[in-house]
Amino acid sequence: AVQVVFNLYLSISTCLPFLSFSINRSCEMCPVGWRLFSSRCYFFSASEGTRRKSWPDARADCVDRGADLVEVEIIEGIELRDPHVWHLTGFWMGLRDIHTEGVWKWLNGTELTVGYWMDGEPNDQYSTEDCAATYLKPNPLKSWNDAPCSTKLYWICEKGQKKP
Repeated sequence: AVQVVFNLYLSISTCLPFLSFSINRSCEMCPVGWRLFSSRCYFFSASEGTRRKSWPDARADCVDRGADLVEVEIIEGIELRDPHVWHLTGFWMGLRDIHTEGVWKWLNGTELTVGYWMDGEPNDQYSTEDCAATYLKPNPLKSWNDAPCSTKLYWICEKGQKKP
């Protein structure tokens, strides 16, 4: 069963010109620069024009912001303008198989039950792909890829909203 359906419409098209989407304002329930969706706050590194980072560096950035890498199963509702640049649209998420190859776990320790891997993935190519990223592919049900944790990608942080 799907744990979370992540139907975000982002407003980072100025940073990633091949994307087109919008989002509701966070109504001050999230820090400045974060976006509110379904009572959670999300930070998209690409929206700040930041450089891509490795998985460990991306996670450290999230922790510095009082959050962690996103734990979601689907990013949908994002329109890809140019399908030939999908590899540039990767976002690290909080999923990896570093302890046991092929056993994918979220950062909270929960084992993955349903995955939305691209065809042929995860494949642990060259025995170095232990971190998961989601990509803005036309089919969100086939949007995950395993990649070396040292690969430089954007990332998404997630945390609870501010208390009123």
